[in-house]
Amino acid sequence: FGDGIEAANKITKKKNVPVIYLSAYTDDMTIERAKITEPYGYILKPFDEKELLITIEMALYKHSIYAKIKEEAEIFKELIDAKNELAFLVSADGTVLAINQFGISYLGLKEEKIIGEKIGNLISKNKNVLLPNINKVLNYGEDVIFEEEVNGRIFEYSINPIYDNDRTISKIAIYAKEITERKNSERTI
Repeated sequence: FGDGIEAANKITKKKNVPVIYLSAYTDDMTIERAKITEPYGYILKPFDEKELLITIEMALYKHSIYAKIKEEAEIFKELIDAKNELAFLVSADGTVLAINQFGISYLGLKEEKIIGEKIGNLISKNKNVLLPNINKVLNYGEDVIFEEEVNGRIFEYSINPIYDNDRTISKIAIYAKEITERKNSERTI
């Protein structure tokens, strides 16, 4: 394996286990190398047995909490990806923070090209429709639903505010689905 850091790196790539270092080394290069493996602790020799036991207990606890958070995030992503419409999470300035799988497929772009882009550059060809509605949500904190026709296709948008802990709108959720078929059916009735 080489050394303990290299061993920890190889082990954590294969197994989801917490790592705690027990080392006599305190030089900057060793510490920086250890940080890359995202350890749950770094104890210096000579060590106190009680400190080691407490660090192990805390590492196992934190590891279980992180595993639960990761599982919940995966469940949430599955829920969002199950929708048959575009779903975006956007910052207050209109920057795309997240997108569901349907949106990625629909836009025909790689996720890396979407994240960080302004929402108006991606889904609406008429910024005079989308951006004022985003501003309504940001200014008034109310959900907005509207329709837009693009090249003979009709889309329904739903824009919803997301509040942070101090009740400030920090993000918005934008959903868009094509409703052309439904609208055409309504016209023929």
